[in-house]
Amino acid sequence: MTSDPVRAIIAKLEDDYQRLRETIAGVPETRLTSSSAGDGWSAREILAHLANAEREHREVAKAILDGRTFELANFDLDRWNQAGVARRARQDVRTILDDLEAEHRAMIAFAAALSPEELEKKGRHPALGELSVRKLLRIVGLHQRMHQREIVALVAAGIDV
Repeated sequence: MTSDPVRAIIAKLEDDYQRLRETIAGVPETRLTSSSAGDGWSAREILAHLANAEREHREVAKAILDGRTFELANFDLDRWNQAGVARRARQDVRTILDDLEAEHRAMIAFAAALSPEELEKKGRHPALGELSVRKLLRIVGLHQRMHQREIVALVAAGIDV
C-alpha cells in the first residue's frame, strides 16, 4: 500500500522520466552517438550514465533500508561514472534505452513498495554523505532533470547530439 508521500515521489519520477523521453524522441540514433562539444558526454553517453545511476541509486537506497553501508574504497564519483559509461561503450542506443526503461520501472516498483517510515530512514551515500531514502529518491529525479537539460542544450546549440 502506498501513501501520499510515496505517490508524490513516484509522480515526480515518472514526470522527470517522461520529459527525458520526450527530449530524445525523434532524434536519430546516429545523432545520439555523435560526440558532444568540449569534454562533455554525447547524448548516448548521458543516457548510459542515467541507466547506470538508476540502478546504483536504488542499490544505495536498499542498503540504507537494510542498515548496511554502501561504501566503496577510494571512491571517486567522476572515475566511477566514467567507468560505468565506458562499460556500455559497445552497446547500441536501443539497448541503452531499453536498459534505462527497465531501470526506471525497477525504481518505480521499489518506490511503490516503500512505507512513509522507510522514506525517512537515513544512511550513507558514497558521494553525498548521510541522507534519507526520500532525499535519495529526490536526487534521482534532480539528477535526471540535470542531464535532460544538458541534452536539450546540445540540441538547442545545434550540436550533433
